Amino acid sequence: MPTKHTETIHALTLAEINRQIGVHSARRQQIVEERAAAYASALKTGVTGESPAADADERAAREHSKNVLNGSAPLSLSLPPELSHDKVLYREQRGLDIVLRVLTSKELVARAAEAVAWAEDNGDRWRALCREVTLTVIKLSALENSARELIGRCGDVFAIQLPMTNVVGSELISETQIRELIKIALSEGIVTANEVRKAKNVE
Repeated sequence: MPTKHTETIHALTLAEINRQIGVHSARRQQIVEERAAAYASALKTGVTGESPAADADERAAREHSKNVLNGSAPLSLSLPPELSHDKVLYREQRGLDIVLRVLTSKELVARAAEAVAWAEDNGDRWRALCREVTLTVIKLSALENSARELIGRCGDVFAIQLPMTNVVGSELISETQIRELIKIALSEGIVTANEVRKAKNVE
């Protein structure tokens, strides 16, 4: 049974999808009109206004001749575009047809609304997890630094038998990655600068 909350989300999602449909439909109509105008002009004048695309051999031959002439090649040797303007427009039109077919799917609307509802229901939990992950990584780095400093005070590490001396205190986590994680978490409000400072002060 849909709730008022999910109905609101569904309405907002549908509104956004309809907005996108409107934008893409308008662009498709522009393409159709441009191609139709070009076709009508070609029928009237008998001139398409576009050079036929050269095949691979012709393109290679022209490139070779331009290299041999070393800057003295006439403009007639310039290569025509591999795709005509109409072909470029046709491909964009076909792409928009696919986009519009997807956007008008009832399944898409339901799936998008469900995803938005999930994000609404789980957003706080996700932020909490991101916060704990960030602070845990900071604490781990601080603990590793403490272990490295402590073992560094030993005159001869090889003369003692403490557990995990070949693991704890080694550079297990890149400081660059930690700095980037902190930067992102701070910018998105997952943690505060004070929490970062506290996480670093681990004894």
